[in-house]
Amino acid sequence: MKKAVLFFVVFACSIAASADEFVVKSFVADITDLSAVMYPRTDVNDDLCALIKIRTDLRNLRFDSNRNIVGDVLIKNGEFWLYVSPGEKQIVVYREGFITLKYNIPIVIQASKVYLMEITNSEKATAATGSMIIETIPAGASVEIEQLNDLKKITPAKLDNYPAFPYNVVISKARYKTVDTILTIQPDEEIVHIIQLKPLWGDLIITVEPKDADIFIDNVYFGNGAQQLVAAEKGIETGVHTFMARKAGYYPDEKTLDLQRGDNGTLSFSLKQISGTLQISAEPTGAEVFLNGNFIGNPPISQELQIGEHRLKIQKEGHLTIEKTIRITENQTTVINEVLPNTRLVKITSFPAEAEIYLNGKFAGKTPQKVMVSYGQNAVVLKKEHFADKSETIVADATTESFDFALEAAKYNVLINSSITGANVFVEKTPVGTTPVNVSLPFGQYQVTLEKDGYFRKRRFIDVKDNYQSVSLTMATLSNYRFGVVYGMKNWGGEFSSLKRYTGWGIGVHIPYPEKFPQEIQNKNINPDDYAGLYPSYSLGRESNTDSAQFALYFKGQFALRDVPTLAITVGFGLRFLAYSDIYLADQDYESYYNSNIINEGSYFSVPRESITKFSPIVGASLRIFRYLYVSADCWFNTEDGTQILVGGGICLPYRK
Repeated sequence: MKKAVLFFVVFACSIAASADEFVVKSFVADITDLSAVMYPRTDVNDDLCALIKIRTDLRNLRFDSNRNIVGDVLIKNGEFWLYVSPGEKQIVVYREGFITLKYNIPIVIQASKVYLMEITNSEKATAATGSMIIETIPAGASVEIEQLNDLKKITPAKLDNYPAFPYNVVISKARYKTVDTILTIQPDEEIVHIIQLKPLWGDLIITVEPKDADIFIDNVYFGNGAQQLVAAEKGIETGVHTFMARKAGYYPDEKTLDLQRGDNGTLSFSLKQISGTLQISAEPTGAEVFLNGNFIGNPPISQELQIGEHRLKIQKEGHLTIEKTIRITENQTTVINEVLPNTRLVKITSFPAEAEIYLNGKFAGKTPQKVMVSYGQNAVVLKKEHFADKSETIVADATTESFDFALEAAKYNVLINSSITGANVFVEKTPVGTTPVNVSLPFGQYQVTLEKDGYFRKRRFIDVKDNYQSVSLTMATLSNYRFGVVYGMKNWGGEFSSLKRYTGWGIGVHIPYPEKFPQEIQNKNINPDDYAGLYPSYSLGRESNTDSAQFALYFKGQFALRDVPTLAITVGFGLRFLAYSDIYLADQDYESYYNSNIINEGSYFSVPRESITKFSPIVGASLRIFRYLYVSADCWFNTEDGTQILVGGGICLPYRK
């Protein structure tokens, strides 16, 4: 047993003696680094983490902490990034063949702060250090160092105070050949390595004639005209490429070039035009010929031209100018023979003026206008908006001075409709049918009138200026309900009536004005039989008996005039229910048989009459205004005060279907 324990102790000591050790070179806070703020993490308590960046020349490291690392460990720019909770006390580092490092953090770890920790092994910790600067031509290349956890830098790049060892370095830059080499840091020295990068492209200048020809590289459109394909931005990758210049009307040209690094000189294209022959003859002699706006001579003419369309003009003073478009075909001869007719300047007028003139199919101005016409027949067309086209064949000779034309207004189809079908339609007082109706009208303004029994007449001015216009008019019904008030015989009343088309009825109530005796009446509405010796004989007047209801009911019929449907004649009657009391003056004191009431001498007392019903014939008229209002005036006959006038007014509400 003792031998086994002794063997285990000796074996453990031998392993420990052969294992390497971690060395922490430094642990400091980096107050200028904002990485923890820019790339934050939170722990299980939702507290913002601190970030510990570990720089080391060792690989395959594993990490832990007293409170656990928050999230995955990242490797950025050759550094290990560890997110830890605020207040973390210890960092644990593992690697096979190394003694585990449990490093007690010497400073307080705070949230959102960055800390820098440098770790190496015992051998390298005692090794000499140096510096190295890597420069490339051109600059801006990416540098990756394998031994430094694939540390990435951009040239010019400096490695300061690193262990003096050989390093595997990979240098790369777009469109340059990648360099994979070994660079060594020497003890206590700063070495500058300058590396010339080899480009993967070649410089080439392309010229072309004509200057606007299209350039294709490897059958892909590249640009128009000359090209400067130089430097890293525009240089072409080395190797075999096909170049082509192409333009409509020219034979394409294609060339193949094995492009090398560096200057490949100039690649020139000169395209040969695809052409045909144009031969021109014309009479009379001395005519001038223009091609595409350029004078090319007098017939006869024979000329090579590029294929395609060209504009030809042949002219001579005193003769009709000929203009046409011709097409030249590859390796073909196009022959033009023209005879220019004699011409004369004549004046063309029209009524109305400002009509467009088309002479033999070509626009020649607006009337009145002098135009050049050829002897003999000429086709003339006059066009003007809202007028029918005028087409004529005119014949001109040496004596012709002018031509006059009268234009007819164009007729347009107009659909006239109304909210009520079957309305009679009048255009400028001329009947044209019933709605809906299509009418054909010349350009201009017209008054349209709609009439239908039982509806208001509707008028509107319309502007006829387009074909297939549509006009819709809303017609209002004459039928309506009326609600109003009346005034007369010193008091107010109210009425309701209904008028359907041309006839209607109405009903109303009027409250008569209460008559009042001018003196105060001490005893009202007494019974003379209740007083001893009271025999009234001479009445001093009367007043309304307030103990009885007084009102008037009236009924009337309404008859609208067909020619003036807003005016209606009213005929009816009223029934007035009246109650009055006669007024007397007591000539002595009178005592009541039944109570203690006394009519004193010199006081007034009233005695009620029997209620009466008064029949009053009514004749009047009403006028509807603004469609929604009306006014009325009625004459009442056989009232207690003779003939009386009642006036009124109110609102009209049209019938709704």
